[in-house]
Amino acid sequence: MEVEGGAGGGGGGGGRIGDLVLAAELMEMVSETVRHVQNEERFELAFGHDHGAYVMPDSAPALKEMVKELREKSHAQGGRLAALQNELASTLGTYKELKDRHERDCVLLSHDLASRLSALRAENASLRLAVEEGSRRAQRAEERGAEAARTVLSLSRQLREGAGRARESAFTLDPPAQPTARWLRFHTGFETAERFHAFLRFLTADADLCAGRIRPESPRNPGPGLDSPGSLSHADQLLLVLSRLRLGLLLQDLAYRFRVSETTASRVWLNWTHVMVDRLMQIPVVCSPKYLDAFEPKRAVLHRGATLTVLECTDLFFEVQTKERPRLGAGQPYRAHYVRRGYAVAGPSGYMTFASSLGFGLRASSNARGVLVEEEEGEEEGGGGEAGGKGPRLPDFLLEGEPSVEQLSMSREVLSIRSHTDKVLNFRFLKGVYPRTMEEQVDRAWIICCYLACILNDPMGLR
Repeated sequence: MEVEGGAGGGGGGGGRIGDLVLAAELMEMVSETVRHVQNEERFELAFGHDHGAYVMPDSAPALKEMVKELREKSHAQGGRLAALQNELASTLGTYKELKDRHERDCVLLSHDLASRLSALRAENASLRLAVEEGSRRAQRAEERGAEAARTVLSLSRQLREGAGRARESAFTLDPPAQPTARWLRFHTGFETAERFHAFLRFLTADADLCAGRIRPESPRNPGPGLDSPGSLSHADQLLLVLSRLRLGLLLQDLAYRFRVSETTASRVWLNWTHVMVDRLMQIPVVCSPKYLDAFEPKRAVLHRGATLTVLECTDLFFEVQTKERPRLGAGQPYRAHYVRRGYAVAGPSGYMTFASSLGFGLRASSNARGVLVEEEEGEEEGGGGEAGGKGPRLPDFLLEGEPSVEQLSMSREVLSIRSHTDKVLNFRFLKGVYPRTMEEQVDRAWIICCYLACILNDPMGLR
């Protein structure tokens, strides 16, 4: 029993020592773990705790249980440590991979940035050169603009000076050009500008008559080029017509003088002659019976129940076309012209008017040889009725009735028909030779010149 007891006691003591040895061995097994733990902050925290309250258990089962718990904890901690080590290794591998990728990306990015920087530097240099070139071009453009501005100013000044000189010397009656009385009388026959403008007001007083023929006045542009049709004032348009009648100027010459196109000059001529004939035929012209009886050649015709005296004043010449010119013998002249008569027509009321190649009793025709002559046709002198075509345009007061008060205030007087014809023939337009297409124009010119001679001259002869 003692042995057993001693053995038991010894066993108990030996068991207790064995448990201590086993605990020491187990502690050595976890020494590595302890060393890792010592590197952590929990180590310092553990040393800061009071372990004096912990006692080694006396019973072996309790010590075994404690060792078992420690072993389980150590095993769990080892597994956890292994897991952490694996996780750390994986994290380190991922870190290394990311680091390598980052380094590669940095290298690629640095190369890309370097290439982009190089391209931007090249572009910057190119833009800088372009800016410099643009600045040089802008400077040259400014210089050219300044030079052009100086040129324009110089040309404008020269143009104004030239326009001023041209305006002063222009063929016009508009200010600032103020022609002398001699110049005005030479070109128009009027002694003063006042009489000229009074005649102009008389012609344009009838708005209905002027409508569609005489355009409203517009400011005249005294530039070097051709003026537009409406650029001539009414005074200049009348000056153009009177200058052609007075001097026999060609339309081309008038176009150069008035700085208009030839078409404009022709339009002004045609329109104004129509208006002038219609307006001037409203002026009563009183004729002297004494000189009317003495004038030859004359003839009497019956027109609209009234006896009219037709006085042959002059011949108006026209060209015969080549194919119509006669082929006569050696002793005959080569006919290149034909004539139309210019007449003065006196009515029973004592008034007179003017016409050319009358439609009654006289007409222009062609003989067998093709020569255009004037021949009588129809009724005899004093016969009853019209013949030879349409009758002439005659004022109403020439046949019957009396002129109005306004017409009487404008009346003129003619004494000597021959003296009056001489005054009419001072208009050089009537001395020219014109193509057949101008017959109506020359007829109107004859009527206008006859009335102008009445207006511009006092009665000639004895009363």
